Amino acid sequence: MSEDIFGKLSEEWYTNAGEADKWKGRFACCNEVWDLLEPLAEGTKIKGGKKTEKAMMYFIQWIDVEQHVFTRVKLLQIFTKVLPGLKPDIYEKKNGKMAEALMRQWVEKKVFRFVTPVLVMLWQKCGDIGKWSSAISGTLESKNPVVKGAFWTFLAEAAETDPAKAKDEWKKLLKSGEVLDGAIVDTDNRNNDTKKAAIKFIASVAIFMAKDKDKKHIRKVDNLCNEDAKKKGLIDTEKENMRAIMKKNAMAIKKASAPKKKKTASPAAGGGGGDDQKQQASGGGGKKKRAAPASNGGGGGGGGATVMVANAASNEEVNALKEQIATLTKTIEEQKKDVEEFKAFMDDEKKSRNRRRLIVGTGASIHDLFENFLLATIGMPHYLERFKTAGANDIRMVEHFDVPFLKETIGVQNKLEGKLLVKFIGKFNEETMQFREWLKKQNVMRAYVNTFESKGIITWGILSDYCETIEAVQDAFRIKNKAHAHFLYTQLERYRNGELSDNPGSETDSDDDDSDDDSD
Repeated sequence: MSEDIFGKLSEEWYTNAGEADKWKGRFACCNEVWDLLEPLAEGTKIKGGKKTEKAMMYFIQWIDVEQHVFTRVKLLQIFTKVLPGLKPDIYEKKNGKMAEALMRQWVEKKVFRFVTPVLVMLWQKCGDIGKWSSAISGTLESKNPVVKGAFWTFLAEAAETDPAKAKDEWKKLLKSGEVLDGAIVDTDNRNNDTKKAAIKFIASVAIFMAKDKDKKHIRKVDNLCNEDAKKKGLIDTEKENMRAIMKKNAMAIKKASAPKKKKTASPAAGGGGGDDQKQQASGGGGKKKRAAPASNGGGGGGGGATVMVANAASNEEVNALKEQIATLTKTIEEQKKDVEEFKAFMDDEKKSRNRRRLIVGTGASIHDLFENFLLATIGMPHYLERFKTAGANDIRMVEHFDVPFLKETIGVQNKLEGKLLVKFIGKFNEETMQFREWLKKQNVMRAYVNTFESKGIITWGILSDYCETIEAVQDAFRIKNKAHAHFLYTQLERYRNGELSDNPGSETDSDDDDSDDDSD
């Protein structure tokens, strides 16, 4: 029996979802849906219909544009629960757009591990890798080794999950040559996980393309193996492991999709049918006469042989079901493990739910940064509206907050809260001063001081939240000079690792004078 999850949602939910153009509205809608989905057992069928289709279109649209981390996690959580039990015709037309949006999620560390299972599920239900050219091209162009590694992992898992479907689609996937070439290049990637994932994907190519008429793909794999004996050993090992997994999954899919056999009804054990059965058994040839004694008693007749045949058929079905149950049990255990990991992740996130992850492209403003400071750092959300009313919800204004301002303008009457506010503001001002002094002492950074100030990037902590990759550093501050971007990102990594001293005076000045290319 299917669950009408989306039919239970009120008309107000659909109105709010249609008007949700920011993360708060979308997050609230996702939470309401998840409250209905969470109690359902894994694999529960979801009823379709116009409301279901409408809600799914919202989710697909949001995953494509949303930047708020917690909202994206919740969307992936919903997809994990809904896709297995929902008929693919609801979202089949949007599977290419959905795949492209999902692949972009790999860049975010906090949602990374939840993306691939959803992507594999989407592909198995209705996807066609040959038609995901836009998503694949965008991923291959990424300079992030983690994203590339996730892509090779997805392809390898897809090949293992449904080898028959993968074998048909690998020909389209490899047609242009850039995918296999990219994987071969990544066998020398400095990121070890990316290297392993590329090797595993190449092993799948070796399995599927071994007997293909077009030998160019297998030749590339052979050339790679001939050039490097170590890589050949790794590929051969992966081929052996993948073949075993593919065989097992292919059998499970075949048994699950096979039509159920109707059990043969055995003749009545007693009553009036016995005499007729005896007459039929005695009226035939010698073989039938020998078969008749198989049933003893007046009512058994010649049904003994039929019962034995039925029992034999039943035993075969039982054995097949046992194998299928064993496979499904293992799958469920793996899913339980994933769910437990996801639950642990969500528990951690709930403890810091007020913290906003500020990544380039989110539209994080000086007001967002102040809100994050007041809610996450100080932990006094009840004063937020007062700061907004006073027009002081700007991270750059924090250094000007004093006791009279807090008492008279913001209305802080509680002495303990007042002391805490002064303490946190004082500490924040120290961090701001240290960061500014560090910037001024770095020759290559002086040209970007105004850019930092205008965006409210006035402490190392804010910069760490704002930029997670070197590409993000370049995009955020429009740094054309790659050496400058690399220098800033290197210092940022030192700060994250605790290697950068809080005392700006202890840091040596940068001697780089190549500041020809400044920010726009």
